[in-house]
Amino acid sequence: MRLKIFVSFFILSSFVFAQSPAKPDQSVPNKETILSKIGGDKGFKMTFEQESRYTFLKTPKISKGSLLYSPRRNFIWEIYGEQGGKVISNGKKTWIYTPAEEKEDKPTLIIKTGNYDGVESVIFDTDYDVSSLKTSSNGLKELRINGSKQKGYEWAVLRFKEEPVFAIDSFEFKDLNGTNTVIKVKTFTRLTKTVPAGTFNFKAPRGTRIIK
Repeated sequence: MRLKIFVSFFILSSFVFAQSPAKPDQSVPNKETILSKIGGDKGFKMTFEQESRYTFLKTPKISKGSLLYSPRRNFIWEIYGEQGGKVISNGKKTWIYTPAEEKEDKPTLIIKTGNYDGVESVIFDTDYDVSSLKTSSNGLKELRINGSKQKGYEWAVLRFKEEPVFAIDSFEFKDLNGTNTVIKVKTFTRLTKTVPAGTFNFKAPRGTRIIK
């Protein structure tokens, strides 16, 4: 059950590794992307609480996790506890690691190459600029994204707060299986030093079941 829940969150039943869509014209003056506004040129780290409501479960699954991001498209997304697991990407390769559920079982590592375009990559997308944001009824800034079967989700909403600094407040989405997930940011820190590139590589522990 844990493997099913964890993998369904990160890959939403399937990974979409495709050529990146055309990027906005970078020659447009005074165009600030949302990503550069929240992460600057060094990136950011955050902790969060995640609540997922699955159609096949009566009660929501609640877990905690963290995200470390460094330009461009380098990230470590980790879920702690019983439903734990980790996704690491260096922009060219992605590793999805799930610890063993039982003592006699083996950890699982899925390795994919290409551009990673799972729903959480919306956060790292440079297609969206600050002018795309709308003010919600609670005063937060919102970015609403329409999903599709190809994208692997129905819709997604990124919410931002502006005080004390512009930062992610929450991230909500609904996948194609009807699961609704809300990720509420607890702490958010913009990095002041460059994260070493080797941080975003992963070596599987001995005995790991590897799927490519």
